[in-house]
Amino acid sequence: MFYSISGNKYQIIKLESDKSLVGIFLLFCILLLTLNLLNAASYPPIKDTNGNGLAISSSQYATKIGKEILDKGGNAIDAAVAVGYALAVTHPAAGNIGGGGFAIIHL
Repeated sequence: MFYSISGNKYQIIKLESDKSLVGIFLLFCILLLTLNLLNAASYPPIKDTNGNGLAISSSQYATKIGKEILDKGGNAIDAAVAVGYALAVTHPAAGNIGGGGFAIIHL
């Protein structure tokens, strides 16, 4: 139901059924999903050149530090800790010491 104000009167505008709203919402969601998938497909795949892993963050400086750790033979946990400390300086809202963070680690 939609309410419309015209003058001093409230008018109730009722669609044929609530199913039409659900249908419009589902079509909108499918459209957004399709656009998102098309956008993601336009990016080139990420290549791991050294075989140790990848370092990705919201700060280019933190990412460089993580990459340096991996290039020197460190593992993903070492790189993640280094990136976390770097983010505490370069982007405090994204990563900080003592903030919430979760990791599933398989060694």
